[in-house]
Amino acid sequence: MRMHPRGSITIEMVQTLELTQPHDNQSRRIAPQCAPWLHADRIAGRVVASKCRWCRAVASEATQRLRVQMLNHAPDNVTQPQRLIGLPPIVSSNTRLLILGSFPSVASLARQQYYAHPQNHFWRILQAIWPSSPLDISVDSYEKRSKWLLDRGLGVWDVYASCERAGSLDTAIRNAEVNDFASLARRCPQLRAIAHNGGESFRHAKYTATLGLPVYRLPSTSPANASWSFERKLAAWREVVAAAGLL
Repeated sequence: MRMHPRGSITIEMVQTLELTQPHDNQSRRIAPQCAPWLHADRIAGRVVASKCRWCRAVASEATQRLRVQMLNHAPDNVTQPQRLIGLPPIVSSNTRLLILGSFPSVASLARQQYYAHPQNHFWRILQAIWPSSPLDISVDSYEKRSKWLLDRGLGVWDVYASCERAGSLDTAIRNAEVNDFASLARRCPQLRAIAHNGGESFRHAKYTATLGLPVYRLPSTSPANASWSFERKLAAWREVVAAAGLL
């Protein structure tokens, strides 16, 4: 069953829309062989039949019926964005490199842990940068991992304090509130540099740059960044960590 992109309206529903004249002089419904060519425009909500001439002729009538069905059905299955609150920073007076993500994923918010998604490369990359210092990346080791970060002069936070978002993708973030970077910097007197983890975070580099510190862009450790291999991400991260004087 194919879902209409704006709600719980399916191609099967569109297929049963009665027309004012017979289709091929035999049926008063959209023919099944034409249904695969029907799609709903994401912006205007129009039904467009791109192959069948008759379906094109009656598309306006189908559109009106589809809009009625959307009003009756869409609210039940549409996921509404929620106002979400981010995690507190992991920093200390010894923090020299602050890593800024965008906003915690659904998994991270549920566990109240940074980078909790098992396929996120964040913890694996740090473990590879300091191979001589074993890092327990199990779910129950978060307190130990946080201390491990601080002992190496690392800090972790996000650019957004809160936002509305359905799901975990950065592209779904709406109405975001940016964190107070200047206030955090005052808590970290030894801070030497800031590194943005991913493109969404780096969009706010103009604000972090006002702190007068070097600002770096890191490849996102998110599993959504599949175009970068683990080895390529690791090399980029190691370079920034070294530039901050942590190696």
